Amino acid sequence: MLICPIRKINPIKKIIKANRSNRTYDNVVNRNFNQGRSKLILLTDITYLENGKRAYLSSIKDATAKKILAHQVSLQLELNFVIKIIEFLIENYKSELDGKVIIHSDQGCHYTSISYQDILKNHNVNQSISRRGNCWDNAPQETFHAILKSEMNLKIYNIYEQLALGINDYITYYNYDRGLLILI
Repeated sequence: MLICPIRKINPIKKIIKANRSNRTYDNVVNRNFNQGRSKLILLTDITYLENGKRAYLSSIKDATAKKILAHQVSLQLELNFVIKIIEFLIENYKSELDGKVIIHSDQGCHYTSISYQDILKNHNVNQSISRRGNCWDNAPQETFHAILKSEMNLKIYNIYEQLALGINDYITYYNYDRGLLILI
């Protein structure tokens, strides 16, 4: 039984409505993740990190090299959080990103926002979006987030700064030391 049947406005729905664009992109990648050269197909997604408080991780993975090129940890799920990671990617890999680069994501409000689409367009980065409700279209990125959550003990990080440093350390380990099991 409800004591008060009035519900507050969901802030996430408000963000979605404010940032959504009418333009969607095709699924250009179409699960063809390995294109033979690195920095051609980039995958991105956001995942939540539960450590007593909720934090969010946005990362960009090179689908061919299977390395994380950029990541950002945030306490808030705002559009600027995703824009920062794109700016970092462009700043650090500009010479390696040509007009053929495709960044692939799900249909989340961050990736369909006008601001996000504009920054990609301004830097000559093509966009590809998964089909609605189909996690397999971005499987390598989803898998990375699942591996990170299963291999890290997120509950040991009491402070946001410790969590961000722990994520940095894990991504360095993932990129250079962990090794990848590739099934042929």
